Amino acid sequence: MLSPSIRYDFTNWDDRGLVLGNSVIRSLSPSNIARMFTPRAGGTYQPVRLLSYAIDYKLAGYSQWIYHLHNILLYLLNILLVYLILSHFFDRKYASIGAFLFGFLPVHIEAVVWVAARKEVLSGLFFFLAIYLYILFRKEKNGWFFVLSIISSFLAILSKPSTIVLPGMLFLYDVALSERKFSRTNFILYIPYLFPAILAGVYFILLAGTQSSFHTGGFIQTFFLEFYIAARYILNLVFPYHLLPRYIVSAPVSFLDWRIIFGIVFAIVSIYLLLFTYKKNRKIFFALGWFYVGLIPVFNIVPISTLMADRYIYISSFAYPFALCVLLGRSKGLRRFVYPVFGLLLVWYAFSFVRMEKVWRNSESLWSYVISVDPDHPLAHNNLGMVYVEEKEYELAIPHFKAALKSMPKYKSAFTNLSGAYLESGRYSDAIFWGEKAMHLFPDDPKIIFNLGNAYARAGEPEKAIPLYRKLLEMKPNDVDVLVNLGIVYTYAGDWEKAAAHFQRMLDSGMKDEVVYLNLASAYYKTGELDKAIGYFSEFLRLYPDSPDAPQVRKNIKLLKSMTDESKR
Repeated sequence: MLSPSIRYDFTNWDDRGLVLGNSVIRSLSPSNIARMFTPRAGGTYQPVRLLSYAIDYKLAGYSQWIYHLHNILLYLLNILLVYLILSHFFDRKYASIGAFLFGFLPVHIEAVVWVAARKEVLSGLFFFLAIYLYILFRKEKNGWFFVLSIISSFLAILSKPSTIVLPGMLFLYDVALSERKFSRTNFILYIPYLFPAILAGVYFILLAGTQSSFHTGGFIQTFFLEFYIAARYILNLVFPYHLLPRYIVSAPVSFLDWRIIFGIVFAIVSIYLLLFTYKKNRKIFFALGWFYVGLIPVFNIVPISTLMADRYIYISSFAYPFALCVLLGRSKGLRRFVYPVFGLLLVWYAFSFVRMEKVWRNSESLWSYVISVDPDHPLAHNNLGMVYVEEKEYELAIPHFKAALKSMPKYKSAFTNLSGAYLESGRYSDAIFWGEKAMHLFPDDPKIIFNLGNAYARAGEPEKAIPLYRKLLEMKPNDVDVLVNLGIVYTYAGDWEKAAAHFQRMLDSGMKDEVVYLNLASAYYKTGELDKAIGYFSEFLRLYPDSPDAPQVRKNIKLLKSMTDESKR
């Protein structure tokens, strides 16, 4: 059922930054692998994921099929490990049903089909493997299982830091399911797992660029809002209706918001159920505990960028097939009820699974689906607009950027894209209008400044463009695009001497580029320095003989030489 996704395109949502535009994955040399595993401030630390992309690139370059196939194979291994874990506690028939359910959960589609979500199935592989090996160790007292479990847990953390909850899962197992009596000495076993988890937690909090503030403005409100979101996760897990790759959860304005009140009630109910099932049914207690422990890293205890995403419950979703196996293992009367209900649910899951998988066919199908579910979704409108920009369908793109700004009036990326779309479509006055609005909100954003400068230049107002380009050069002194555009604006203003001097400085500083040579030669032609113009046109042909501009340059040289000969007569 996942095989069609092998042919799917990369999306314009993180796939390009992580894969297509990521130079780090283009080599498996020892020095480059060391670079992958070197932590850096302000970025996520997931070196095993990078290494997996690098292996794909080595095998097939940027052919998308290898990346999708890799994700699918990892997912199949996850399903196998879920079966092996379940088979330790339940009849193999029930374990098979539980693993089957895990494999067909529609909330997993995002983690499997989206290339950028590789971290979910990759970290899941090592996470479930570490759990399975730990269970074998506890049952068979074989130290090698313990060592391999520790190694696997470390690889899970290096795939995705949120797997630092693994020691909590081991504690749950020992307390609720282990055949051995729990004692204080058990805590010694957790130390090798806790050490890398603590290091990952410290890195995540101090260096990884977490949110500076809570989404709701305060910890308490955010905490209870997350219980409301946990209830939505359960709903998505059991009744997957209108799943989205990105959920828009507005911040509550006060404690009287119904979602906060619901979250408080749900938190109380959850705590009660944990206490009740701990006494009455340890397996159900384990399932509930697994679900909540898995959510701890995304519960915004430490602020993160996103409040809700289905991929966040990939590990936690194991609680569902586990709980189902508990129900199937109960009395025959209960099984007669569970089997038909589960059968109907599975048919629905299979239908939803296939439907959601098709959504990820390409960027256009993805964001069109999101808009069909949530017509005011700002990210979907912005990214769908970018799809049309790439196809040069600017008149189709513009309404989507405007829709994004209507939903989110300070959406910086939508402002940039809207002014850029107007610019490329030749509607310079509109590009200036939206560029000036964006500048008012974001006066120091380089992309907004650049777009507005370009709009002024093309609209024939070089005197307004020049200060903007100069401001950009104060921010990024060696930005070739800005330098080139500034020189071109000098030509628009008819100041050919300043243009020639500007392009000459670029060339002298080592910025060799086709555009620089062409404009420098043209500037010298305008200033009457024909020999210099011929020289730089000739240098252009030497360096870029296969350029599409080469035939015209040859004509220019022939014309300039004839002009030079006439002047010498």
